[in-house]
Amino acid sequence: MNSFNHYAYGAIGDWMYKTIAGINPVDSAPGYKKILFQPRPGGGLTRAAARLRTLFGAVSSSWTLSNGRFTLDVTVPPNTTAELDLPGKKDRLQPGSGAWHYDYAL
Repeated sequence: MNSFNHYAYGAIGDWMYKTIAGINPVDSAPGYKKILFQPRPGGGLTRAAARLRTLFGAVSSSWTLSNGRFTLDVTVPPNTTAELDLPGKKDRLQPGSGAWHYDYAL
């Protein structure tokens, strides 16, 4: 039996959460006190979803890319802050805690 607790498995999971789903911690606010949502669709992927439990509550990101439209749903836990760096957008959004939905043409 090989161990599933190996650096390579963790590195792939980390990349999937941070790059594909776009859930990133911010170094100046450890423990996901501040979250940077920065999903990066590509490589033929048309949808992704991830959920992460933090000390403040659940953080989630779910996106789809269909017919030139990008749809994103994020959850920001209470007592945290977030920034959204969305594909194809210049300005970063700063939603408060709660569930947020974004839908726009890319």
